[in-house]
Amino acid sequence: MSVVTTESDQLIQFLKNVKLFTDLSTESLVRLGTCLKVAEFPPNEVIVREGAPGVSMYIIKSGLVEVRKKDPVTGIDFLVAQLGDGTPIGEMALLTGKPRTATVSTVQPTAVYTLTRADFRNLLTQHPEISLGLARILAERLEDTTKRSEEHTSELQSRFGISYAVFCLKK
Repeated sequence: MSVVTTESDQLIQFLKNVKLFTDLSTESLVRLGTCLKVAEFPPNEVIVREGAPGVSMYIIKSGLVEVRKKDPVTGIDFLVAQLGDGTPIGEMALLTGKPRTATVSTVQPTAVYTLTRADFRNLLTQHPEISLGLARILAERLEDTTKRSEEHTSELQSRFGISYAVFCLKK
């Protein structure tokens, strides 16, 4: 006897593996699934631009994206992270109401689930347990950013000497 899974079942299983939603019940995941829309992007397409308003968040369904941020001192665009399947993008701008803090662009053909600001806020109100998922993601991103910042500073020191790094820190 074979097991038949529906598209809805596959979506629920996918969402269970997204860190942001791991603490949600199956019923809550079903409700979340009804809010999601799929968008597809070719390679080298910008999904989120640094400085733009945050009107939606995304969850990578399939594909690979790069997160890049411009260094305010040097103007150099540097790689912050590469993200793949199941990773949320842009949720922080929905929480803070501030502009996007980085540019996210596709490396290969990428499909994402889109969740609007209104649906995201309703979801947070109805399911405060999502806050635990957000806290996990924030902690991981802070750790990654700190590590990359140290690597970036090290690279600048080796390229331009210690005096440049000290100059940047004094600003």
